[in-house]
Amino acid sequence: MRSGRKSRRGFTALEITIDVTIMSVFLTALALFGSSSSGFMASKTEQSDVESRVRRIIIKMTQELMPTGLGALGPDPLPQLGDRLEYRKSIGVTNGVRVWGDSHRLEFRYEQGEVDDGLDNNGNGLVDEGVVLWTRSIDGVEQGVVWCHGVRECLEGEEDNGVDDNGNGFVDESGLSFEVLEDRIVVRLTVERASAEGMPYVQTLSTSIQPRN
Repeated sequence: MRSGRKSRRGFTALEITIDVTIMSVFLTALALFGSSSSGFMASKTEQSDVESRVRRIIIKMTQELMPTGLGALGPDPLPQLGDRLEYRKSIGVTNGVRVWGDSHRLEFRYEQGEVDDGLDNNGNGLVDEGVVLWTRSIDGVEQGVVWCHGVRECLEGEEDNGVDDNGNGFVDESGLSFEVLEDRIVVRLTVERASAEGMPYVQTLSTSIQPRN
């Protein structure tokens, strides 16, 4: 005689339902993890791009201002801090006298479509943002080129409220600012880019330039 019950074959409907539920939860968690990782990587890429952009512009302005001289700066009278710097670059020495080239200018200008009103007028996710505008004058004719977009209206940590918010001794300084000292020019720049979540990526860099002439 054979004893015992036959071994079970296949799965019951309940077991199949449980297995499908577990698999669904696993796949959902995997999808959420993938989405989160993708978002994190995109965020890091955006931030890195902003950092690289600010670094490139700071280097470019340093190279541009090195050939100038503290006596060849404007506007006149020259403020200690401003969002506009006029300068001339040395083109050599003639009969022992320094010769200066055409007039140039670096300044903050509001982005096309933006005005100073606390609103995102051009719909790019940023408020009252500007550009770094480089201008040169050749025979009295000015030619302007935008070097950088997304410049904040105020330097990082500063608000347009008549108060020195970031504690650096200046009030409401611009996102592009030039501080002229006795022997050097200090340049500060804050750039931002709107993220998909509505929070901007912000990067600030500064440099101290000692003109050669």
